Formats: sequence, C-alpha cells, structure tokens
Amino acid sequence: MLKRILPALLLALLLAAPALCEQAAPGYYEAGIETAKLMGEIAGNRDFLMILIGNSETADFGQTAAADDYGAPTAVYSLRIGDKEALLESVMDADDRELYGSLPEALREQLLKRLNVQTFCAMQNSKAGIPQIAFASAATAAVRTELEPEESLQYLYVFEKGTPVLVSFGYHGASGMFVFLDREQSGSADALRKVFPELEITPLEKP
Repeated sequence: MLKRILPALLLALLLAAPALCEQAAPGYYEAGIETAKLMGEIAGNRDFLMILIGNSETADFGQTAAADDYGAPTAVYSLRIGDKEALLESVMDADDRELYGSLPEALREQLLKRLNVQTFCAMQNSKAGIPQIAFASAATAAVRTELEPEESLQYLYVFEKGTPVLVSFGYHGASGMFVFLDREQSGSADALRKVFPELEITPLEKP
C-alpha cells in the first residue's frame, strides 16, 4: 500500500510546487524598465519613426505597440541558451553536422556567436509580418548604464497592454527590441517555453 501511495504523493507535491524563480540581478531590473519605457516612447512618436525610416506604414504601425504601462511589467523572465554547440547540432542534419565538424575552430566559434537569444526573438518577429519586422528593426533603443555583466544577460519584460520587450545587457549598456507575442504566448513561463523551446526561461523576482 505504502509503495503505491508514495509515488502519487510525490507527484501531487510536484504539481503543487510553484514555478522556480530567481531574483533579478541588482540594477539590471531597473535598467530594463528604463529601456522599455524609452521604447514605449519611440513607439508612440510617429515623427521619430518617420525621420528614422521614412515609411508611413511602418510609422503608423508603431501605434499598435504604443502603451502607457512600459514602466510596470506584469512579469519578467530571464532567457538563456544553455549548451550552444549541442543546440546547434540538434537542429542540423547529418550533412550539416559533417560540414560543421570540418570547419576550423575559429569559424565554428563564429557560428556559435551568431546563435543567441536575439536571433530566436527575431525569428518570432518574422512570423508576424512585414510591417512588424520593419518596425522591430527600427524601434530599438539603447541606454547607457553602469552595469558590467560577466555573462550575457537577456530579460524579457511582459506588460498588460504593451508589446513584450527583450532587453539585452552588455558592458555599460542595455539595448531593447520589441518581441511580437500575443497574450496567450506570453502569459506564463510555460507558454513562452512553447514558443521558444530552444531557450532556458526562468521567471524573475524584482530585487
């Protein structure tokens, strides 16, 4: 009897356990908010977009991303790529893996450097349509910071009304890009994992 009860009890405890979270790195959460707010301002300013890209359709599309809540995310997630080489080899066929293995080490490193979180977010935007692609490429933002991350950090900020924003942190800077996800796709960590199965996605707590 006990042998039958214990597995069921353990399963119930696992299902009831909250999703694992980690605390955002000090200073990064706030820098991401600053970046997202600036991007909200860019999206809502048609004149800025017209000066930048000169395309009225793309400039008008900015209004769909304009919102007043970019300073108050409903959720923030850390997005990471684990073993880049293993991921790259998993999406290649046998011929490509053979070609990859024959490359000099310096060129293999170049391929791995191009495999990043921003790449997967850009691929998601490419599914949305031409205006979205053009807008996402134009309506980026960069903010100067005092941060000096030891590793690449990417935080995805999700809002009730605004379009999700991916903020990438580098040496003394943060850069943001809009990521076109609907409410269902961005409603939880599990939903995001279905959109980006290649990425490690962890909910973040405000420091």
